[in-house]
Amino acid sequence: MTRQHASLTHSYSPADKTREVLAVSTGEALRRAASAEPRRAALVEVVPEGAYALHFY
Repeated sequence: MTRQHASLTHSYSPADKTREVLAVSTGEALRRAASAEPRRAALVEVVPEGAYALHFY
């Protein structure tokens, strides 16, 4: 298998610059959100059967 490297130079959707880009991991972003709203679910997991689980951190 041969891999080809391409450089993307155009975008058909402009960047969303309305909010700041955070230089944090997904886990850190979840921890920040959970500490800001401790009574709300931090993450909802949905499985193919349609069941779900709420995760509080």
